[in-house]
Amino acid sequence: MKILDATTSIKGMWYQPDNDYTVFMDQRYEDIRMKKGISNGYILLRIHPDIIAKWAHLPFKNNSFDMIVFDPPHIIRNEGIKNGSITLKYGILHHQSWREVLRSAFVELFRVLRPEGTLILKWAESDINKDEVLKLAAYTPMFGSVTGNKNNTNWICFIKYPKLNTTIGE
Repeated sequence: MKILDATTSIKGMWYQPDNDYTVFMDQRYEDIRMKKGISNGYILLRIHPDIIAKWAHLPFKNNSFDMIVFDPPHIIRNEGIKNGSITLKYGILHHQSWREVLRSAFVELFRVLRPEGTLILKWAESDINKDEVLKLAAYTPMFGSVTGNKNNTNWICFIKYPKLNTTIGE
């Protein structure tokens, strides 16, 4: 089994963040010193992926991975604004380009996913409805579930079956 975490960030969802089966990828490699709550203390967030790459240009051959985990930024901001704790940890999307950014990400992610492979999308509906995001994917999801304190975090499973190569909006 070979897994790609295409949005590694701080590896916050991983129980085994150093496993040998997963390639951890992010578009940045950095340490972020962030104020801890209302106290005077700070915490250090380490974003240290194995591979630095952008979703639109993945440095992998076609059909390279059995599973892909995709937890893209879900906060929309104007260009140049990215100062909140969530946006520092996970990044942002921009009003002008989020559709094209996510559409190109899905194209590349499905390109490197093996036939019958699984893509897990984690999407929090804070600024963009999940149905708008699903219209950008080249495949129809198989199933999913909603979780979170506000019941707005969606876990959506896609399987790369050739006969399911249609989008939700068709």
